[in-house]
Amino acid sequence: MSGCGRAEELTRYLDGTLGLVERRVFEAHAAQCEDCRDQLELWRRLGDLPEATPGPAVRRRFDSALAAETGSRVRAFPEWGKWAAAAAIAVLCFGAGRWSTAAPAAAPLETAELRTEIRSLRKLVALGLLSQDSASERLKGITYASRLREGGDDVIDAMVAALRYDPNVNVRLAANDALARYRDDGRVRRAFLEALLHEESPMMKIALIDSLVEFQERDAGRALARLERTAGENELVKARAASALAQLKEKGIVWQDQ
Repeated sequence: MSGCGRAEELTRYLDGTLGLVERRVFEAHAAQCEDCRDQLELWRRLGDLPEATPGPAVRRRFDSALAAETGSRVRAFPEWGKWAAAAAIAVLCFGAGRWSTAAPAAAPLETAELRTEIRSLRKLVALGLLSQDSASERLKGITYASRLREGGDDVIDAMVAALRYDPNVNVRLAANDALARYRDDGRVRRAFLEALLHEESPMMKIALIDSLVEFQERDAGRALARLERTAGENELVKARAASALAQLKEKGIVWQDQ
């Protein structure tokens, strides 16, 4: 953020949480501080970027699902994906400078604080991007979330919502790949099973089947057997389901077919 040491004030100024007097004080400071002016200009430009707008019915379905999964009103702050991206970049640049110039005695504490701040901002970037109208922005959100060392429940829930409900198949495919690292999480495994039962895209069904086999999911057998028998199902999907059943049996995973 601001290299002059006013990072918190800059953030609060942008999100409107500074009081009237505090705003005036910060604006007076920014008038004299080139670094703060540059950051303000960067954030404002990002906020002015245009976004694609899909059909309202499709967006409402996905937004409701994402809000339900994350337990928050993510669409209440649609611009935060852009603001947070700028914040993360600024903090990373500023943090790099502080790490290189800080006194040795203070470096461990400052490093820990900066890393905590950067982790929080990275999560905010991922969540903000996942809530955008543009599919390309949501894809960026999945990519960003997949690179987080510690995703956290809110990020995982947002990716689960994308896997289940995103209107763009490429976003769903990306979520399928990104969630593989959380295969030991029971809710993630359930999400893959539920997604397979409700998915319409043959390409996405095949990706989900492959993931369930990779997870060695014991509860997948019945769903795969039903999929293999479904009249009118895509032949490639049925063939992949049959192959998946054989692979699960080879691994000693059995189920009671009903």
